[in-house]
Amino acid sequence: MHIPDGFLDPKLSGGLAGAAAVVLSYCLSRVSQAVTAVVPQAALASAGAGLSSINFGAKRIVTSFGSNLISKTLAVAGLIFLLQMFDFQLLSGTPVHFLGGALAAILLGPFAGGLAMGGVVIIQALVFHDGGLTALGANLINMAVIGTFLAYNVYLFLKQKFGEEAGIAAAAWFSVMAGAFTCALELSLSGTFAQSAIFLSAMKVYFLLGLGEAAVTVGLVQLLRSFLFKNQ
Repeated sequence: MHIPDGFLDPKLSGGLAGAAAVVLSYCLSRVSQAVTAVVPQAALASAGAGLSSINFGAKRIVTSFGSNLISKTLAVAGLIFLLQMFDFQLLSGTPVHFLGGALAAILLGPFAGGLAMGGVVIIQALVFHDGGLTALGANLINMAVIGTFLAYNVYLFLKQKFGEEAGIAAAAWFSVMAGAFTCALELSLSGTFAQSAIFLSAMKVYFLLGLGEAAVTVGLVQLLRSFLFKNQ
C-alpha cells in the first residue's frame, strides 16, 4: 500500500500532502492538550525583592497520564514498525504486510493512534524509502488517517452491538479495505493503471490481508491490554 514516487498526479499528490499535514497537525494539537496541564507558578519579579513583587503565572507541564500516553504511543509505533518489516505473499506472489492502523487506534485512540501511524509511515519513507516522498501525503492519508479514524469509529460502533472481539476484528478489516480502496482510487485518478484492473486486483489481495489483519489485531490487543494497557 506504500505508493512509490512517480505513480501519482503531482496535483493530487500536493493536495493529499496538504490534507495529511492539516489532519496530523490537528492530531498533534489534541494529543498535546491531553498530555499536558496548566499549573500555577510563582516567580520572583527580581532578585531580593519582597513578597509584594511576586508575580503569579502559569505554565503547561506534562502530566503523569501524559507521560504514560507518550510512552505507550512510542511502544505501539515501534511494534507496528517492526511488524511492517515482515512481508509475506498472497495470491500471485503479491507482497503484503501488517498495517496496524486499527491496532494503534484501538489502543491509543484516534489522535495518538494517527500520530503513531504517521510517524511509522514518515520514517519508512525517509529512512527506508518504503513509499515515495512525493507520495508521502497519499500514504499518510491511506494508512495514518483513514486507517486509524475509520477503524476507531467502526470499533466503537460494532463492539456495542456484537462485542469487543467482533468490533476489533471488523475495525481491522475495514481499515485495510478502506486504505486499499483509496490507494487504488488515487492511482486510477492519476492514470497509472486502468481503473477496472487496479480495483479488482487490489480488492482481491487486501480482502485476504484484511482477514489476517483482523485475526492478528484481536490477538495483539488482548495481549497488550494484559500488561501494557491494563486500565483499558
